[in-house]
Amino acid sequence: MLRFDQITTNEQLNEQHIKEMLLHAQRSEEWRLNLEGGYLSSPLTAPDGAWDSELFICYNEFDQPVAILNPKFYRFGRLVTSLRPYIFPSHRKEGYGSELLKWAFKRYKAQGFNRIEAKVYGYNKGSLKLCRKFFTEEHALKEKVFIDGKFVDLHQFGILCRDINF
Repeated sequence: MLRFDQITTNEQLNEQHIKEMLLHAQRSEEWRLNLEGGYLSSPLTAPDGAWDSELFICYNEFDQPVAILNPKFYRFGRLVTSLRPYIFPSHRKEGYGSELLKWAFKRYKAQGFNRIEAKVYGYNKGSLKLCRKFFTEEHALKEKVFIDGKFVDLHQFGILCRDINF
């Protein structure tokens, strides 16, 4: 069972347990690229209040940080435009991705959101498999993004909140 701590201010990112989580995450080259690419650097709320995001640190039953959930959403359209989960490499294939998605689906459905989306790079086989389990794959944009010297596909997934039934 995952425990979710919501981070609501940049000041909270300076707390010791968050620092430890970030140090753990930085062992991964993939996560380092996310940090350098501004994954957590955008403000939690856009100036106009329309675009927003949340940040959750997810801990397992042993109080170890296992994942981050950083959804971006458009409040006026009741649309989660990008769920943005990240499971730490040392905790993949342990069921945390499924648990995290179910929690997020229930959260945004209860808040009255209409739709949830996720975008996944074609090289990310684990995330593709997970998203295909919970979402409808709506399309793939062929060679949409240039990463590490090559073009990769970007897959778009979506689900209507009224279709969530677990």
